[in-house]
Amino acid sequence: MTQKQPIQQVLIIVGVAVILVFWFNYFQTNRVISQLQNNEAQKLWWQENYEMVQKLYDSEWFKQQQKAGIQQALGQIEWWTQKPVWETTTPSANSQWDETTATKKISLEQLKRIKDDSLILWNKDAKILIVEYSDLQCPFCKRHFESKTLESIISKYNGNVAKTMRQFPLGFHQYAQKAWEWAECFAQNSAEKYFKFVWAVFAKDLNSNWSDQTIYDVNKELWWNESSFKTCVESWKNTQRIKDQQAEWANLFGITWTPGNVIINTENGEYVVLAWAYPVNQFEAIIDKLLK
Repeated sequence: MTQKQPIQQVLIIVGVAVILVFWFNYFQTNRVISQLQNNEAQKLWWQENYEMVQKLYDSEWFKQQQKAGIQQALGQIEWWTQKPVWETTTPSANSQWDETTATKKISLEQLKRIKDDSLILWNKDAKILIVEYSDLQCPFCKRHFESKTLESIISKYNGNVAKTMRQFPLGFHQYAQKAWEWAECFAQNSAEKYFKFVWAVFAKDLNSNWSDQTIYDVNKELWWNESSFKTCVESWKNTQRIKDQQAEWANLFGITWTPGNVIINTENGEYVVLAWAYPVNQFEAIIDKLLK
């Protein structure tokens, strides 16, 4: 062995060691950089989402929706545990319509948009149009239906009163949105079918466990072709239409809970809002005033 060979071996070992150290440092540095990038990305993601959620919480719309939901939930608890106010007090003790402040007005153009976008029951040319904002899982709406308040009114006013319904599903009712979407399938057939479907849904027991089958059972009761109904339900997406109705006209009239009844004079656009399931005498008082 020459003298150069040990030196060469040492140099090779040192060179390999340097390469290994360099490679290890390079690998570790890249790993740390990658981890830091991920951390920053997570910070950014959380920050963006936090800011979005904060905007939602701070918005007046969200506050109103929360307030309406809480009021409706508390009202439903009261409804299940006691009689409504008009069954436990005299009519004079009920909340009375303040005719000096409650009468408002919409333009005839706005009124036309409502009528053009609605299925109207009874006389379409009636001087009084009642627009009912409703939730198909709302117990107050169910009571309003069962009391036959509007049926009593139509028989009294001899064709001077008509009615339409607007979808106002509340977020804490699991099937309210879906039920209204399915009602739109019946609306494609006729106004009569649409209202029959709505009334049949209200006739269901609100204490029962609702499901898709609950609504399909209503379909069977109405003897409409089940396969056609399923095709419509699966293909017809009415979600946006319902949201548009809820936002546009609820904001116009200030509806925040259900049932919300808007009683409109179709000749001049004057209207009054009854935001609850009031007895028939309250409706009659407002209608008589608007007809003068």
